[in-house]
Amino acid sequence: MGPVCVLQGVRRPFRIGDRRVAALDGVDLVVQEGAQVVVTGPSGAGKSTLLHVLGLVDADFEGTYRFMGQDVRQTTEAERGRWRLGRIGFAFQDLHLVPTLTAMENLLIPLLAAGTSRAAADDRARDLLLQAGLGDRMDHLPTELSGGERRRVAFARALVNKPRLLLLDEPTAELDEVSVQGVRALLERASAEGAAVVAVTHDARLVVDFAERYQMTSGRLERLDMATPPSPYG
Repeated sequence: MGPVCVLQGVRRPFRIGDRRVAALDGVDLVVQEGAQVVVTGPSGAGKSTLLHVLGLVDADFEGTYRFMGQDVRQTTEAERGRWRLGRIGFAFQDLHLVPTLTAMENLLIPLLAAGTSRAAADDRARDLLLQAGLGDRMDHLPTELSGGERRRVAFARALVNKPRLLLLDEPTAELDEVSVQGVRALLERASAEGAAVVAVTHDARLVVDFAERYQMTSGRLERLDMATPPSPYG
């Protein structure tokens, strides 16, 4: 298995007034195929910025990022858009569910956009919603779902196109234990399908599920020894 993502000396500067601040400050990271990586750290440490760079949402970085062996800075926005649709799955805190579509229909959108047949798309979406424990909620609008159910719909949607990279931003935030179990089931599904997973979280219930653990502080990323407990701030 080879690396899905390789970051070398990545910086993401922002200008605040007269100051230039680095949300990412010399980040090195290798994410292998099938890896499960979790990043903890205090708010404002750069965790969400890291996900945006990894997910090709933010291309205004310095340094080197290779995705599936290709130098991201040598690609066009159209190429990155195709990768975001077919190779990267996102489940961010802002769920971005379409409010006028049912849970099932929200999953169908990226499948059909990627050229999947309607029959195959229906099967894939239904299978994921069942695994997420939402078999009786498929035809409900987001406004008819609980917060935990909406988050599981968003997570299932991130998996529909069998991404090579799955990015999760606080996937279990404010979830009860039933919803956390649904998230865990989807994580197991992602792993079984060979996706590399990178999650940022404050939830100790989820951290224990990940083999590779990192701490982010002030834009810098540090690998934690398995015996090192995560910071109480993240």
